[in-house]
Amino acid sequence: HDLGINSFFPVQNDVIPILLRQNSHQAVIPRDICVSAPTGSGKTIAFLIPIINSLMQEKIRGNRLRALILQPSRELAQQVYKVAKQLSKKCNLQVALSTGQVDFATEQKVLVSNRSSNNNSGSGLFKSFHNNHTLNDDLDSSKACNILVDIIICTPGRL
Repeated sequence: HDLGINSFFPVQNDVIPILLRQNSHQAVIPRDICVSAPTGSGKTIAFLIPIINSLMQEKIRGNRLRALILQPSRELAQQVYKVAKQLSKKCNLQVALSTGQVDFATEQKVLVSNRSSNNNSGSGLFKSFHNNHTLNDDLDSSKACNILVDIIICTPGRL
């Protein structure tokens, strides 16, 4: 109701039940779904509600990214980010936007922090790519960073 939503649009009535398992603690069914509907028909909420529901039902929250939402353009990513922030506001979920509109170091500070220094001055995870280390080397051996967000909405160019 905080968002001014009193009832679902037809696309939401059709899609949300498919993505939510009835009587289950694991909300998202592992399948693809393709939806074609006009602009303003509620597609964004139709996929965000099941994602947020699934994340809220996870019992273990670790130092990991929990959802990646890839959008084809900055404009769409910004729209999805705005809705995701509104829907997740009372859910204790952190949502970030990564589209390349700010420099990499600034985005990096929002996404990860250096675990050893306990500040947001950079991440061993991102630095490792430049030093030809693998992601698994950093995550398994040094536990180099804290992931600060649950959901990232990004564009292919920034991913």
